Amino acid sequence: MEFLDLRGDLLTTASWDKTLKLWDVSIGQCLQTFIGHLEVVYCSQFDDKKVVTGSGDGDLRIWDISSGDCMHVLSGHEADVYCLQFNEDVIVSGSADSTLRLWNHEGACLNILKEHVGVVRCLAIRGSHIISGGDRKKIVVWDTKTGELLNVVHRNPTLLHLMWVSDTKLITASPESPGTITTISYW
Repeated sequence: MEFLDLRGDLLTTASWDKTLKLWDVSIGQCLQTFIGHLEVVYCSQFDDKKVVTGSGDGDLRIWDISSGDCMHVLSGHEADVYCLQFNEDVIVSGSADSTLRLWNHEGACLNILKEHVGVVRCLAIRGSHIISGGDRKKIVVWDTKTGELLNVVHRNPTLLHLMWVSDTKLITASPESPGTITTISYW
């Protein structure tokens, strides 16, 4: 298993078998299997209506959560898609091609964001900001609506692999041995 996302009693699991599964954890049953990616599924997010997935094939897909049908294929990244987030306005994806892309929910690319060097591993949407992190120890803050670059933080001491963002702090985790967790507080 490559990734999981839990919302209430529903869980999605992404896998090297190129699928994403939707589970009801209260009864331990698989409700839906989403099939269509050509490579490993690295990331997903879902709500009551849709599931969005990102894959090693460079595509994102938007799925109908109840039927399992693929509604849109979002193509444009030139390498693996490692992270994604969406809100009511946009879908944001990060890739090994060093870019983030902003998409609408119908699958059109709205903007390509370039500031990272190397793989974009993690991102979060917080209100009107996108916070992204990548392999080159760089954390970047963007405007969600315009894609404008707002700030570049070069403070992370190690490679970024995972990131958690709240209203007051950012916590990153590194894959480097022996493993490092960094907290950046902005209060």
